[in-house]
Amino acid sequence: MTGTIQLRNVRFRYPTRPDVKVLRGVTLTVQKGRKLALVGSSGCGKSTVVSLLERFYDAEDGEVVSRLSRYKENECSCRRTLQTVQHSSS
Repeated sequence: MTGTIQLRNVRFRYPTRPDVKVLRGVTLTVQKGRKLALVGSSGCGKSTVVSLLERFYDAEDGEVVSRLSRYKENECSCRRTLQTVQHSSS
């Protein structure tokens, strides 16, 4: 991925749990060359944001944008350029 990445008012529910709103209007911007750390309690949507960026899912509403194009309309190599560090509490 090169360039700015944005989530614009993203809403998401997993297809297997349509009654649970996982993301409710998330907006964030990551500028080119910057790093982003998602930190929060279990179940707050950190892994969901990463899954949307990796294109495992599409947003129910809102947009995921990279290089000024919608992700959905682009083939991207995002899975090769994102890194996830999992941490379990002691």
